[in-house]
Amino acid sequence: MEEGLALGLIREAEERDATAIAGIRSVFYLDKPDFWYTLSAPLTARIWDESDTLERIVRLIRETTPHTVITMDPRPFNQHGGHQLSARLAIEAFLTAGDAHTFPCQLSHEGPSPWQPQRLLAQNHRFDGLLGERAAEERRTDPDSGLPVIGVWSGHRSRRHGTTWAQAKLDAARLYRTQGWATVPAQAPSDPDALGSEWFTVLAGNGRPVRAQPREQAGLRPLYAEFRDWTRKVGMPWLANDAQPLYPVRPTTTVPAVGTAPVLNGQEGEGEYPGPELALRFWQGDDAAAADCSATAKLSRHEDDLYVLVRVTDERAGAALGQDDVKRHWRTDSVEIAVDPRGDADDTSVTFKTGIVPVTADGGAGRGQPAGARRQDGSRRARRQCGRRPLPGLHGRGEDPAQGASRGGGPRALRGERAGV
Repeated sequence: MEEGLALGLIREAEERDATAIAGIRSVFYLDKPDFWYTLSAPLTARIWDESDTLERIVRLIRETTPHTVITMDPRPFNQHGGHQLSARLAIEAFLTAGDAHTFPCQLSHEGPSPWQPQRLLAQNHRFDGLLGERAAEERRTDPDSGLPVIGVWSGHRSRRHGTTWAQAKLDAARLYRTQGWATVPAQAPSDPDALGSEWFTVLAGNGRPVRAQPREQAGLRPLYAEFRDWTRKVGMPWLANDAQPLYPVRPTTTVPAVGTAPVLNGQEGEGEYPGPELALRFWQGDDAAAADCSATAKLSRHEDDLYVLVRVTDERAGAALGQDDVKRHWRTDSVEIAVDPRGDADDTSVTFKTGIVPVTADGGAGRGQPAGARRQDGSRRARRQCGRRPLPGLHGRGEDPAQGASRGGGPRALRGERAGV
């Protein structure tokens, strides 16, 4: 499977093919790295060089002179940090591309003139469940920001394609094969009342921000306080209304010491995990019953090693990756363990994090051993099949699939000299 630059070229071609279905002839890339998944816009800003990226977007607006700019939702929850930052910089570029004092060298050395787009829209997925043509005709307001929301019904027919735009969207989405979109249904619903709309928050009109009433939210965590400060800087503080979600109460415990190291065999031996069994909290995604998706964890420590026993209940087995294909912990069902050496991390980008998949494919009819990979701790990417050569600082062995044990279960041990335990 291609990675790095080769994968980037494939995805660029997929994007051009997909957007061509909508009649888009020109796609401009900012040449910034697509690094590991993070929910942090500030982290993305450091890696992308925020000022340079903004300059590129301002140049693009000045050269293409759009009437309307459409971007993603800048709010800092439940989406990729790259999406958040892209939205932020698109908003800033919209507000500054018409100012001759912004990146003046573009004007004096490159040829474009200042350009002020008239309309700024941001994707809004809050209304995706509303179906039928009439839903898009009603006037709506975003309940957080108080800004107007418009809908474009996907059931309108495209004269060019002879199908609904919902079908054209599916045809385009399925071309993003390397991101898994080829598995979406090939046919859009034929019932007009089963077709939804694309929804957009109107951030600006006539070249100026649409104003709304800001509401202060107390007790902001650093990630959300930083976003609030950004909204104030760009003169749109209402975008931060209720931006911080209600955090669940985190399970806490004191990790007990054990005199003998637990055996890494996928079973809980007597006295190996004397502490309490912690129910892991549901946090993100669609809510699910315990029998559908739930997990518990128990911890213990022996000398410099931290041991974690995780039991997962899941009604559906994830795909078994090849032993040499354990590269991203979200490619299939996995258990993540993150250790924060300083105790003050606001996200996992500064933690030692492992991603562990319960089983791997062995090339035959059976299922292979678990595997783990450590990422995001500044080290080179490394991976192993559990039971073979261990990663520096990571030991583990999962349950034998032949024993019929929980798919996501098994104890893991993290070496203390690497994890700061």
